[in-house]
Amino acid sequence: MIEGFGIVFGLFGVMFLAIIGVYGWTFKVSKDTDEKLGLIYETVNGHMQSASIHTDETKFVKADVCAVVHENLSRDVSEIKKDVKSLLSARVD
Repeated sequence: MIEGFGIVFGLFGVMFLAIIGVYGWTFKVSKDTDEKLGLIYETVNGHMQSASIHTDETKFVKADVCAVVHENLSRDVSEIKKDVKSLLSARVD
């Protein structure tokens, strides 16, 4: 009975050390992941805050110009739809 107790006690010790090792490894992975995510977020925020990294800002179109172009295109498309409907209805008759 005493010999079995030593083996079981040794297994408990090994399991305890294994659990501590897993906790340590998990903490290290978590810390490394946080550092890498911090670098990624820093890079993304830097790119979002200064678009001049990728292209010249003078090539961007102003929102006012986009609104006018969109309004004109909507009007043209509506006119084209009316013309197509009238042509199709004339052809059916």
